[in-house]
Amino acid sequence: MTLSLGTQDVRGELVTRTSPAVEQAAYLVALLPTLPGVWPTASVALYRDGAYVGQGTLNNNDDELARTGLSFGRDERIIVTAEQQQQNAGSAGFTGAQLERKVQHAYRVENRHQRPVALQVLESAPVSRNEQIDVKSQYEPAPADKEWSRRPGLVLWSQTLAPAASQRFTATHTLRYPKEARLQESQ
Repeated sequence: MTLSLGTQDVRGELVTRTSPAVEQAAYLVALLPTLPGVWPTASVALYRDGAYVGQGTLNNNDDELARTGLSFGRDERIIVTAEQQQQNAGSAGFTGAQLERKVQHAYRVENRHQRPVALQVLESAPVSRNEQIDVKSQYEPAPADKEWSRRPGLVLWSQTLAPAASQRFTATHTLRYPKEARLQESQ
């Protein structure tokens, strides 16, 4: 059974989004504003250039579409490369009672389109849940949001990438903690 509630023309914003630590690929995403009126949460068919690319969920009950959007498939003209992770560890402090670990992630994104693209790069950052563990993070270039989608540890770089241009993104995280402390890491 199909029940049509109506149609709505909405002007969305198209961005190209990547999470290079997870997958060296970029995806075309439509960010949509909240629709006027009451709309139930529903599955929607997604078409790109007239071709079916999948299914998404339209949830107009919060601002989720304005933040995360609907994915319209891979953008093959954006090349994403992740460099080898750099990691150093050693003792810190005068007595050596502290350990320090430095981890650097670096990514390069290249635009092979003939037009500029609105680019979003996502990076996960360590978050300390223990006052004995000190985390300092440095980013190049500066991120647009260090708690994207209201999630601590989820960093967003957002910029316009010119045609035939590339941009390098780096995140350096330094963790200092007592020698006897145990770190629990999750992604």
